Amino acid sequence: MTTEMISLLVFLATFAALLIAQPLLLARAKGMAYVTGNRADSVDADVPVAGRLARTVRNSIEAAVLFVPLVLATEVLGTSNALTHWGAVIFVAARVAYALLYPLGIVGLRTLAWNAGFAALAAMAFGLVSG
Repeated sequence: MTTEMISLLVFLATFAALLIAQPLLLARAKGMAYVTGNRADSVDADVPVAGRLARTVRNSIEAAVLFVPLVLATEVLGTSNALTHWGAVIFVAARVAYALLYPLGIVGLRTLAWNAGFAALAAMAFGLVSG
């Protein structure tokens, strides 16, 4: 298995952890009745970390829209090289950091992690087209 595919699996595991953490945090803060209900009211004001966690999940979906096709194209085309390899590794490291920093409300480092991840995606794309 290539480094890019391993990176994809780590990214998906991180995303799954976020999806599990979100309802667990809400259940702890607002109770199971809230989690199993309609969730009509926003939790951002009551439980700020829950709002940040929800935004982390949404941002991870947006990141996946770019990362997954790059990894799959690299695999299908057989164009794995240093740029796709290190781009995938740096992207996943940045996303793991982002997934930890955003819910904790650590703003400066969170932005740095996001930028590193985006730059890593650009490196992967360049590596893919330059073959």
